[in-house]
Amino acid sequence: MKYTDEQMNNAAEKGIFTNEQVKNFREYIQSLDNQVTKLQKVLYYGGGLLIISAMTWLMIDNWQRFGPGAITIFPGVYFVVFLFFGYVVFFKKKMEVAGGLLLSIPIAVTPLFVFSLLRIFSFWPQEWDYNDYYIWIKGKWIVLELAAIIVALPIFIKTKFPFHVFLIAGALWFFSMDIVPIIYEKTTITWTERAIISDIF
Repeated sequence: MKYTDEQMNNAAEKGIFTNEQVKNFREYIQSLDNQVTKLQKVLYYGGGLLIISAMTWLMIDNWQRFGPGAITIFPGVYFVVFLFFGYVVFFKKKMEVAGGLLLSIPIAVTPLFVFSLLRIFSFWPQEWDYNDYYIWIKGKWIVLELAAIIVALPIFIKTKFPFHVFLIAGALWFFSMDIVPIIYEKTTITWTERAIISDIF
């Protein structure tokens, strides 16, 4: 048997249910409607990873075509747009998986945005490319990792979305490698020295 909102309101008016019980019942039904199937989760995560890949690998491949100015604007726009829609979907629409993944995109594009912004102001040597971030260990990269963590932490604290831990862990992993040249104050570092810092970290 199905119940309408009007019937529930009438039951509350006649004292069969309290208003609080009716409210809790409606929230329970809404939570059932918002449950995500395994297939939907796969599609959500696939879509999220596709967008993240496009905003990193695609921009790396087209760096010379767009230039640092435009490459700074693109991640900035993505950051604002996905932060807004992620907030709406997660908190307003109560779709936690979709909203959480949308909120993951601003975290993922933060290193590219910060790199591009700092390159404009000549913080990086001009011969450095963003794809080096994923290949070479350099002390200056910790700026990108700290920026990603600073953006990720308040989002994770607010949402408790598990995938954000993966992004934070990735930034910390890169941080644990890039901080080694700073600690030893030299660029040529032995594997033993790297291992010591990794163990401590």
